[in-house]
Amino acid sequence: MCEQPGQATAAPSATDGGAAATCAARPEADVRSAEGWLGWLAWAATTTAGTAADLAALHASLSAGDPPAARQHLEWQPPPAGYAGLGFKGGALPGVRTEAITVRRDDGTTGVGVLLVESLDVEEWTQTLTAALPHSSCSSGR
Repeated sequence: MCEQPGQATAAPSATDGGAAATCAARPEADVRSAEGWLGWLAWAATTTAGTAADLAALHASLSAGDPPAARQHLEWQPPPAGYAGLGFKGGALPGVRTEAITVRRDDGTTGVGVLLVESLDVEEWTQTLTAALPHSSCSSGR
């Protein structure tokens, strides 16, 4: 996690040409302005990123109970009949939107679905943040 500019956020790897990712200072500009949006996009590009497969693997591990507190946090709502757990988690950085859903069946097997969208323009990104996703309706009481 970025705590201060220049801080290493990840170890060097073969996929990034051997260079460690470092933090950039977060912009102060309003993300809704054209100038602010470009600044936030540049900042987001300096943060740690992964693939949809990485996100799915993370959520599969969390659904399996590693660590237990994370599963409890994600599975706050009651599961439907025939399931032991149902978890949701969404996320966003400028130009990026993620959603994940996990199910734990009564027999101990799990299922994971993820959505990772990149390169959204400001209008598309804003629409995804204000769209009523099924779990958003549950958590807001609508």
